[in-house]
Amino acid sequence: MRPRPCLSAESVAELVRGNGTEEDQLHSIECATCARRVSLLRRIHSAGPGPVAGAVDEVEVVVARLLATPRRNWWRAVKELEYRRPEVVRRLLRLGVDARLRDLGLAVDLAKAATAIGELLANRVPDVADLRFETWKFSSAVLREAGRYAETEAALARANEAAQATSDPELSQASVLLARALLCAEPDIWRPHDAAALLDQAEIAFSRRDPGRMLGLLTARGFLLFRAGAMAAARDIFKVVLEQTPESDREGYLNALNNFVAPRVELRDSAADVERAISLLVEENVALGRGAQVARARWLMGRVHLIRGDFDAAVYPFRTAMATIGDSDSSIRFGLDTIEALLLGSRHHEAFELARELATAAVALEQREPSRRHGLTAQVFAYLREAAQRQVLTADLVADVARYLDRITRQRPVAFVPPMPLVDM
Repeated sequence: MRPRPCLSAESVAELVRGNGTEEDQLHSIECATCARRVSLLRRIHSAGPGPVAGAVDEVEVVVARLLATPRRNWWRAVKELEYRRPEVVRRLLRLGVDARLRDLGLAVDLAKAATAIGELLANRVPDVADLRFETWKFSSAVLREAGRYAETEAALARANEAAQATSDPELSQASVLLARALLCAEPDIWRPHDAAALLDQAEIAFSRRDPGRMLGLLTARGFLLFRAGAMAAARDIFKVVLEQTPESDREGYLNALNNFVAPRVELRDSAADVERAISLLVEENVALGRGAQVARARWLMGRVHLIRGDFDAAVYPFRTAMATIGDSDSSIRFGLDTIEALLLGSRHHEAFELARELATAAVALEQREPSRRHGLTAQVFAYLREAAQRQVLTADLVADVARYLDRITRQRPVAFVPPMPLVDM
C-alpha cells in the first residue's frame, strides 16, 4: 500500500487552527515532512494569526475575483501571477466537482481554468505533478459528460503524459485506461469491445496495487453491460458492488443502490423491495441536495407504478422528475413515460399537449447542442407531435419510441424508423 500523499497547505492550516480531521492529525504525526510543516506554521501562528488565516482567505479572494470575471476571459485572467498557486487549482477543482451535476458547462470551464494554472506551476512545488494529473483527469471526465469528445481525447492524452511524473505512474496510467474505457462506452462512440479491453488492462494494475479501486472498475463493467442491453448481467454485477460498498460512504452507497435498482426496473421488476429502495434514494438524495439523482429516483418510482398498472399514480413522480431535472435530454426521456402513463390512464388531451411541448423542447435542445443524437430525438418528437395533432397517438407507439430513444442514448445512434408511417395514421 503506497503512503498517503502529504497534506495540502489548507489541511495544514486547519490543523494549526485546531480544526483538522483525526486522519490529518494522525498523518501529521507519522509523516516527517508534514510534521515539520505543521511545526513551522504553529510557530508563525504564535506570533499572530494573520499569516495562517490569511493564506486560505487570500485564495478565496483570488478565486472570487476569477468568478467575477466573464467566463470568456478566464483563459486570459488565469495567466496572471496571483493565480499561480496549487491552492487555487485545488479550490477550482472542488468548485468544478460541486458544479458537475447542476451546471456541466460551468464545471468544464472551471476544469479548464484549473488545468491552465496547473500547467504554469513550477515543477519544484511539492505534489504539483499529482495535482496536474488530477486536473487533466477531471477535465477529461466533464468534457466527456458534456459530449465534447475530441477535447476529451486531447485531455486524456495530457492526463497520460502527466501520469508519468506522478508519485505513482502505474496507478495513474491505469486511471487513464479506465477513463478511456468510459469514453468508448459513450453512445456517439460506442466501441464496447475496446472498452472491455481497456478495463482488462486497468484491472491488472488495480488488482495488484490498489484493490480498493476494483469496485469502481466493476461498476464500469456493469455500466457497459447496461448500455449493451444485458440487464440481468448488469444487475448481478451492480448487486456485488452494492454489497461491497459501505453504507458509511453515503453518496457511494446511494450511487450503487441506484445502479442496482435501474436494471431491475428495466427488467420490469416492481417488487416491494424495489419500491423501498427507490423511496430511500429519493429521501436521501433530497437531504443531500443531489437534484439530478432525486429526479432519476422519482422517474424510477413512476416506472414502478407504470409496470404495476397504476397509471395515475405514475404521472406525479414523472412530472416532478421532469420539473426537477430541467430542460435536458433526461427531461425529454422522462416526458415519454409521462405521455405513456397519461394515454394508459385515458388522459388523452394532456398526453397530446405534452407531446407537442416536448417536440418544441427537443428542437430547442438540438439547436442548442447540435449532434446526431439530438437531431434524431427532434425527428422522433416531430413524429409524435404529428401523431398527437391527428389524435392517433397510442401508448404502444410511445413505448416503441421510448425503446428507440433508450437505444440511441446508450449506444451509437441509428436511423429512426417510425413504428407506423404517418400516411397510415
